[in-house]
Amino acid sequence: MDIKSCGCLFLLLFLFSSPAKSENIQNATNPTNPINPINPTNPINPTNSIHSHAAPKTALDPERQFQFAEHYFQKGEYYRSIGEYERFIYFFPDSDKVELARYRIGLSFLKGERYTEAIQAFNALIELYRNTGYALESYLRISEAYVLLEHYDIALTGLKNLITIAPDQEVRDEAYYKKGWVYLEMGLWEKARACFEKISYQNRERYNLRQLSIDLDREMPIKEKNPYIAGLLAIIPGAGHLYCERRRDAFIS
Repeated sequence: MDIKSCGCLFLLLFLFSSPAKSENIQNATNPTNPINPINPTNPINPTNSIHSHAAPKTALDPERQFQFAEHYFQKGEYYRSIGEYERFIYFFPDSDKVELARYRIGLSFLKGERYTEAIQAFNALIELYRNTGYALESYLRISEAYVLLEHYDIALTGLKNLITIAPDQEVRDEAYYKKGWVYLEMGLWEKARACFEKISYQNRERYNLRQLSIDLDREMPIKEKNPYIAGLLAIIPGAGHLYCERRRDAFIS
């Protein structure tokens, strides 16, 4: 074999041996090399990323969120409760408590003396739910807000509409009762009496109409008091003995 042939042979051997040599060099790389993709201590390995060690986010629980809003409402922190009720509605729109949460938002505005916002909130509830229990109650609350704004005619119109659409006598009787107290505030005694007389027989004792009739007959004592708001908004009917300095608290109880 001449020198030229030997040179070609050595060149071929070198070329074919290079990949193996390169692979050996790769395998000989320092095992602690931070860019080694198979190194278990590699800081950029996805299994070792910062996200894999982060604490899991706390899942929102509908009942806990609702009770959180209720907590603020019961404490009288009405503006904070509004935010929490809205948060509940946003995250749990399919909950069966969404309607109640919307009602509580309106009530929080009312108790927080933001009467215009209360009216808007109750109207929105009525638009969504029509003739449910909370929707019908919203008509009463809207009338309360208008009385507190001293828009008595609008309050009366709302109560009149409620009497028209009310599905049962219980709701109509409450609307008549509250309508009567609005007339008393306006000094329209006979119209007030006419409203009270429309209350069904079975509910007359509930609304303490006998004593109310006596007060109307006397007229002057009932003028000296200012119980109409208590009668309009108190939870327990017949609370007309409250004096005017307590009227706002009684009105939105």
